[in-house]
Amino acid sequence: MKPKKLAKKLANWEERIVWQHKKLAKLKRKLPRKVVEDYTFQSPDGPVKLSALFGKQKELIVVHNMGAACPYCTMWADGFNGIYPHLADRAAFVVVSPDAPAAQKKFAEGRGWRFPMVSGRKSDFSESLGFKEGKDDWWPGVSTFQLSYGKIQHVASAPFGPFDPFCGVWHFIALLGKGVNNWQPKYRYAATASKKPARKVKRAVKPKVKQKRKVTRKAQPKPAAKPKPAPKPQRAPRRAARVAPRALPVAAVPSNTAPSPVNIPAAPVVSVQ
Repeated sequence: MKPKKLAKKLANWEERIVWQHKKLAKLKRKLPRKVVEDYTFQSPDGPVKLSALFGKQKELIVVHNMGAACPYCTMWADGFNGIYPHLADRAAFVVVSPDAPAAQKKFAEGRGWRFPMVSGRKSDFSESLGFKEGKDDWWPGVSTFQLSYGKIQHVASAPFGPFDPFCGVWHFIALLGKGVNNWQPKYRYAATASKKPARKVKRAVKPKVKQKRKVTRKAQPKPAAKPKPAPKPQRAPRRAARVAPRALPVAAVPSNTAPSPVNIPAAPVVSVQ
């Protein structure tokens, strides 16, 4: 086949596929709507009814996920994470899986998912809609519901699988030179793994208590005894003032008797040469 003729044929096929998807969805919406019961699910906040999942919306999209054990369902859910704000603007959106609520929360936080999840392990919801067989044989897919006059109506359903219109990964890979080439989805990829430094766990720092330092005082020598002040020189005793000897009283002598002379020693004679 010539290239021009082949290119024209491919373009026709692509238009036909797009048209078939639209027609398929239209035919599903024309199916008789079945009223379903208000199933009960488990969430981190406790039991929650199917009617409560609508929130303020009148329509609801429920994704049937096989849980954290399935890398395929994990890849599908990774894709929903990006388009969730767009879907939530049109209708309520929730993912149901058989995992326990605690396991769902831990796995969702690890993947960075922001859409709501509930556990359907203890419910007949997935089985009644054809997405579970037996005890633990779960199947992936999507179901839509409409809330009308207080009753929940099942509108349509679709299964999930490679090359379905709900996951674009397969369509991108199929256009490569070798196509899919036995590729399978994984939880982590070496090409996109971010090398983050190990986070150091900060330990609680105890407040430092200022301890009083024990000041070891050296034994200081006792101060030398202050020298006693020299005794003040004693003043020489004052000499008694010379008092002229009082004249001894002279015994009365008769006037006719002369007094005897007093013997006065003569002064020594010094010769001067």
